[in-house]
Amino acid sequence: MTQEEMNELVERGVRESVENVGGTMLGCEVVVGPKRMIDHPLQESDGVVALIGMAGPWIGTGALTCKPDVACKLAGAFLMTEYEAVNDEVLDAVAELANMVIGGLKTTLE
Repeated sequence: MTQEEMNELVERGVRESVENVGGTMLGCEVVVGPKRMIDHPLQESDGVVALIGMAGPWIGTGALTCKPDVACKLAGAFLMTEYEAVNDEVLDAVAELANMVIGGLKTTLE
């Protein structure tokens, strides 16, 4: 498999996983926009960040980043409640959503 084919497989896997998690766990249709490569180390200005590592035949780190208000909305849809500010429950929910997305990607890659 060429590097270009691997990149396309990863991109398709992420898109499918995000759409699946959004539809299944959040009960909403997700429209995935264009990919965005992070060209700097993650910073506080990136908002809420969840990092999930992968080990095995595919090694790397996936990141889910969003602004605090989006994190509250995601957590609210996931846990069926409302959040006005980021707290431990919001952080846990975002981390679990990231885990599901990266887990879906891992399944696609395997």
